[in-house]
Amino acid sequence: MSSALVIALKALHISALVFWCAGLIALPVMLLHGPETTDATWARSARKSNRAAFVFIASPAGFVAIGTGIGLIFAVGVFEDWLFLKLGVVGVLVIAHLQIGRVVMRVSRDHDWHPPTWRLAPILGASLGAVLAILWLVLAKPPIATQVLPWWLLQPVGVQPSLTAPPPLTSSSSSSSVSSSATMTPI
Repeated sequence: MSSALVIALKALHISALVFWCAGLIALPVMLLHGPETTDATWARSARKSNRAAFVFIASPAGFVAIGTGIGLIFAVGVFEDWLFLKLGVVGVLVIAHLQIGRVVMRVSRDHDWHPPTWRLAPILGASLGAVLAILWLVLAKPPIATQVLPWWLLQPVGVQPSLTAPPPLTSSSSSSSVSSSATMTPI
């Protein structure tokens, strides 16, 4: 893949990450310090802006960030242990995104409901922790001392040597009804 295309993918990936992570951090804060006023017009406007920020900014940015990240993995060919740990932390961001989405949608639907702190604080903490962990993993690229992943997970399917079938089941007695020449083929 050309170097210009990789640079464009990286730029798009980083831009989308900035918007996605900003949304995952800003939305819980905005909901925690939601409208404390009795002005119904201002409260409705705040609910609409929270929903619009989630639906039109944070969610599309998350999709673009994940899509371009997957594209970069295969374009550059990085299959290292730190990357798989990073993908696990990205899973935490996805879960935080889903949880904040549930809260945002309930706030926009139930006008009298204000989310309690105990519901939003863990989402905010998980988002902040995941963002910092991802930054550390990407910048430090720490060597993982133990091989925790199987070898076949570290290479794309087209590059892997063919996996061999497990040895056939054999019986020590000749009266067995299973033929020793029968083999299992991988799927």
